[in-house]
Amino acid sequence: MVTFLTGATGFIGGAILDRMLREGQRVLTLIRREEAACAVSAKGAHPVLGDLLSPGTYRDALRGCDLLIHAAGFNAFCLADVRPLYEINVEGTRALLQAAGEVGVKRIVYTSSAVTIGEPPGQVAEEATPHRGYFLSHYERAKYEAEQVVLALASQGLPVVVLNPSSVQGPGRLHGTARVFLDYLNGRLPFVCGNWFSFLYIDDCVEAHLKAAERGRGGERYLLNGASVTTGELLQTMEKVTGFRRRPWQVGRGVALALGTGMEWCGRLSGHRPRFCRELARTILHGGRYDNSKAERELEISFTPLHEMVTRTVAWYAQAGHVKHPLPGLASEKI
Repeated sequence: MVTFLTGATGFIGGAILDRMLREGQRVLTLIRREEAACAVSAKGAHPVLGDLLSPGTYRDALRGCDLLIHAAGFNAFCLADVRPLYEINVEGTRALLQAAGEVGVKRIVYTSSAVTIGEPPGQVAEEATPHRGYFLSHYERAKYEAEQVVLALASQGLPVVVLNPSSVQGPGRLHGTARVFLDYLNGRLPFVCGNWFSFLYIDDCVEAHLKAAERGRGGERYLLNGASVTTGELLQTMEKVTGFRRRPWQVGRGVALALGTGMEWCGRLSGHRPRFCRELARTILHGGRYDNSKAERELEISFTPLHEMVTRTVAWYAQAGHVKHPLPGLASEKI
């Protein structure tokens, strides 16, 4: 079987690529830059220089593939210019999947996001949960619009399975929501907000993609979530794993939104993207809890428990030199 993979230089796509190459599979990867092409080629993949928005650069390569895994995407908050979110996530997805349909790719797995469910505040989301009718961020809106494109193509016969992962964490991730863990570990997390957080371990995310290619039902969405925990439960787990106690300031909704507004304006004045802003505050305050039972049942996968997920991730941070002091709790953990 020949697989065409997008997002191979990203966190999720890179992990999928490594797994498939270990299993001896032939993988073609869509790559935009020469240096990245050299890197994936050195791993054993076959780079295809091109751009999602230009199907002519990859249509011929797609033609001979049995499986397409579309894991590429743009995940960012607090942007001054939000157009790339829509160009890459929506129009790039539309162009790629239409090209895949035109050349007859037999199976497609699309990496969406749990945020596209759009569950009302306080509700545990399932795949069929009605959308609340408004968006918390441009990222959420862009991923929702992209998923609507995918589902519309599926209704026309495109053989695509949609995966909706919650926040994916694990060894290798250093940006995005991983900064919360790193800042906590290095004593640089002054405050937290929100009551619920949901996480998915990277190995489980990879496994779900491969299982979806084998047995996922076309046109269906599958929520992928390893754990939904309160802020207190998350901090207690971090304390147990690390061996030291850090309790950031827990701020309420009003303070969080005010901080987001202030940092957003400071970013505009300085010309730098802020690390915190109103849309990120809204997203965290909303939180997210997700029911993974459909994925467990139909894809036949199990999910890594929170404690094990945190332990493996923190151990990798420490071994890779991203934590600046010893973590005594790791000595007692079996990794």
